[in-house]
Amino acid sequence: MEPTAAIDSKGIYHTIDGNLLPRSANIVLLDSGQPGTQATCKAETRYSTVLKREQLTKGSQICLTTNQGIIGLLTLRTPPGQPGAASNYYGFDLTYWRP
Repeated sequence: MEPTAAIDSKGIYHTIDGNLLPRSANIVLLDSGQPGTQATCKAETRYSTVLKREQLTKGSQICLTTNQGIIGLLTLRTPPGQPGAASNYYGFDLTYWRP
């Protein structure tokens, strides 16, 4: 599948179907009860090769770890096509921690 827009050209991108795929980062979709903290993201190793659009809802949290060791937490603010979304793009809040 061809990406339609980069969220981070070195981290993850989304396909025309709205699925998120890692580019040069590890990604983990946190369970709803997990805290979105640096410690949680460091400890998680359930890496995904794709996060399906239907898995993601407002408030979903995704840990992202780059090859440079930067840890990020993406919190889904607006899914594509939802009120408040910019067209068919995801809206995220980003928190990151440097190594």
